[in-house]
Amino acid sequence: MSAMRDNHLAQDLTSKDILLRRRALSKAITLVESSRIDHRQRGDELLDELFPKAGSSFRIGITGPPGSGKSTLVDAMGLMLIEQGHQVAVLCVDPSSNLSDGCVLADKTRMHRLACSDNAYIRPSAGSAGYGGVAQQTRAAIRLCEAAAYDFVVVETVGVGQNECAVAAMTDMVLLLQGPTPGDDLQVIKKGIYEHVDLVVVNKVDLARAAALKAQRRIASALRLTRYGARHVSPHLQPTPRVCTVSAVTGDGLSTLMNSITLYQQEEARNIAGRRMIQDKTWLEESIGSQALSKIKADEYLRTMFNALVDLVHAGRRAPPAAARQLLALVSEHPESFAPRGQNGATA
Repeated sequence: MSAMRDNHLAQDLTSKDILLRRRALSKAITLVESSRIDHRQRGDELLDELFPKAGSSFRIGITGPPGSGKSTLVDAMGLMLIEQGHQVAVLCVDPSSNLSDGCVLADKTRMHRLACSDNAYIRPSAGSAGYGGVAQQTRAAIRLCEAAAYDFVVVETVGVGQNECAVAAMTDMVLLLQGPTPGDDLQVIKKGIYEHVDLVVVNKVDLARAAALKAQRRIASALRLTRYGARHVSPHLQPTPRVCTVSAVTGDGLSTLMNSITLYQQEEARNIAGRRMIQDKTWLEESIGSQALSKIKADEYLRTMFNALVDLVHAGRRAPPAAARQLLALVSEHPESFAPRGQNGATA
């Protein structure tokens, strides 16, 4: 029955009916984000079926500190892209509590104009600890949006600080948003997101024009001095990222920003395919690790050994790397734990 439902879901997700397609996309992302093993398996199968139909979008990652105006800028950018004839999907990642796992998912409220457009899809998701400002299944959500015919996919990160670099490993362009007072030049010279950024945008020029223009000059100067590459996967250093000013509220500088994105897209067209091959390899490596841990926790014997090792680590009797090595040795001694299982739970 579930296979039949998922088959209909795949058909609906590629339907020409916009409303049907959006509902199917929401259901599909919910499947891949679910913590239930049966949902994850169905989500993986659905993603596998739709994978050949994905990959045709231009992917933009937008990051920056909290309060810099990321959601407001995405709202303005999305409307302009739709006016140009594009279908826009926005994946918003909101911070989640490490105490209750709760999440407000409020970014969509700042995109009220874009949310009203039939040519836009906005999906808030809870951020995952240790994933550099994105959610664990953001890569899968990007592919599902592409399969649903969205040709511009925007990933808005949590916005937690300088180490928020994971978005660079799943998008074609990284846009860093800053306020009119981004800090001193040392903040730019420090390693982190500035190594991966392709375009820097100083927002809120309407509130502090002089400060924003000064910040633009300082950031551009610091980037020229450090010669940070936009993508380390390129065989040579990339050009210094452009730095522009904008007001997401009034639209001042928005056309210049969109022209810079178009120019970058044209300049980097030949390199995108190579980057995506590396990104897919990274995705595969991360998936192996997360799925192996899920399998370990699903097997009664290995789960018991895992919990015993956790107790040893907590007691200070075993370091985590040694405990991990011991657990992997147990996995190799019990390969039947990783064998496919039938519906009754028996090894197939």
